[in-house]
Formats: sequence, structure tokens, C-alpha cells
Amino acid sequence: MLYSLWLIKPYLKYDHVIHAYGFAVCTLVCWECLKAAVPKIRPSLGVLTLCALGGMGLGAFNEILEFAAVLMIPGTNVGGYINTGWDLVANMIGSAVAAAWIGQTRS
Repeated sequence: MLYSLWLIKPYLKYDHVIHAYGFAVCTLVCWECLKAAVPKIRPSLGVLTLCALGGMGLGAFNEILEFAAVLMIPGTNVGGYINTGWDLVANMIGSAVAAAWIGQTRS
């Protein structure tokens, strides 16, 4: 199963890459939504921080859904304190990279 695949054991799992990518995309979506609502907005540090926090908030919501799946469906192979912690770290890294990318390419 890809979910448990170690790319660089014991440091990097496939799941970490997917989390980082997914919540980088969520951060980009937050930026695009904000830009659509406020067309003259610029990617300042504050705005980029807000977008990254939005991406991480969506990541936290994803972890709540994973927790619910663990409680309701046996054998999901997700969950646990360590897994959730690393997922949140990967979400933060993806969100921070996306915010930095937005700042570099949109200013």
C-alpha cells in the first residue's frame, strides 16, 4: 500500500509527500480565493501567512476526518499520535513552501 511506503526510511514516507503537496495546493487555493475577493491585494508577509494558516487549517480538518475514519472503519491504517504529528508537519512544510512560492512569483 502506498500510504505506508517509505521513500527514505525512516525519514520520509509517501504519505508525507502527499500531505505536503495537498496542503501546498490548499494554500494556493486560499491565495486565489483571497485575490478574487480583493483584486488589488499584494502577497505581503501578512497575507501569505494568512494563506499558509488557511492551508494548515484545512490540513487539521483532514486529520479530524482521518480520526473519524479510524473510529468508524476498522483497518484504515491511518491515525495514531506519531502519524498525526508527522502529517501536520508535512502540511506545514507544504503550506510554507507554497506561500514562499506565491511571494516569489506574484510580487
